[in-house]
Amino acid sequence: MAPRAAWNPLALDVAESCPPSAAINAIPAAEYERIPMAPVILLPYRVDDRVGPPPVLQPSLDQNLLNALQLTEQEVETITGNTPQVAGSSAVDWTYEQRRKAQRVLDFLHLGPVAAIRDTEYLQSAGITMIIIVRDFRMSSCRMLSVENAAQKLNIQVHYIDLGSQFELVREYPTAVRLINDHMLSIHRVRAREWSGDAASRRGRVLVACDSGNDRSCAIVTAYIMAMYGQDMFGALTYVAAQRFSLSLSEDYKRMLQTWEDLLKAQLNVSVANVAQKQEQQIKRRQWEEAQQHSIAATNAQSELAPPSRPRHKRSFEDTMDEDWGANNPGETRDADYERFTGRNDFAPFVDGGTVPGTHHQQSG
Repeated sequence: MAPRAAWNPLALDVAESCPPSAAINAIPAAEYERIPMAPVILLPYRVDDRVGPPPVLQPSLDQNLLNALQLTEQEVETITGNTPQVAGSSAVDWTYEQRRKAQRVLDFLHLGPVAAIRDTEYLQSAGITMIIIVRDFRMSSCRMLSVENAAQKLNIQVHYIDLGSQFELVREYPTAVRLINDHMLSIHRVRAREWSGDAASRRGRVLVACDSGNDRSCAIVTAYIMAMYGQDMFGALTYVAAQRFSLSLSEDYKRMLQTWEDLLKAQLNVSVANVAQKQEQQIKRRQWEEAQQHSIAATNAQSELAPPSRPRHKRSFEDTMDEDWGANNPGETRDADYERFTGRNDFAPFVDGGTVPGTHHQQSG
């Protein structure tokens, strides 16, 4: 029986990926390290009220943020209702069956799985006016009968966001934010003409759904809260997790939300720079206008102090004659120059053709 090889701690990593027969005597040829990995992003889940007050979202009306979102203050108030959003504590009474249902995240935004769309009573009682479904693009050719039935029965708008991979979510975040805002404003305008109720009753409701309701749709809702309420990734995810405790975002989803946070900060910085540049241009223009006014005032004051000038007349023939004519032209008199002007009749260089003798006009026709 062959002697057993001595234990080598350097061979442990190799043994994890090699068959037992090959890993026993495998020795690394050189020292190596594992490929460094990004640290895990831990989210501070809120279990109950004992860990602190519930998260509260307040719509941001900062002008720089509004410029970045290309919205007015009135439009933001119409979309959000300008009311604070207080998170619940779903972890206290959360049950496994609630994974198959949708939860209200904001008073106008709901989150859940596609299976929740079958519950038309819930859609009607919640006042859902639009459904956004985030799905794999390979499912785009498949009909979703439950969605079609609900849309036809309750007159609900349906929009699909098809993803080739999960990394395309960053590109779709602005589309989803704009889609929700445009729908909320459109519903408000239509109902303002048709309904006589208060502003709250004229607002629409949006349901964002995916297969499980815990990843793609959760990322869309989190990105929307970050954009509209000025929250960072941790604040937005903490709030969403308090509403839907079953959310499960991989590290890739979290890092895409971090990228979205960086993009929002960049847009905000560009908006601040544009406002500062515009203010600087206005100041320079105002200074230039003031300088022009001072220059005009100084010119008017100088003209008032100057002596009045005599009116200018057209010079006569005598004004053109040189007083020193005789000194500069010995043997000639000034009268000699007058001779070329005496006896001259008026002469017009051009006259009407009909008045000249011997001319005829040929008429057409």
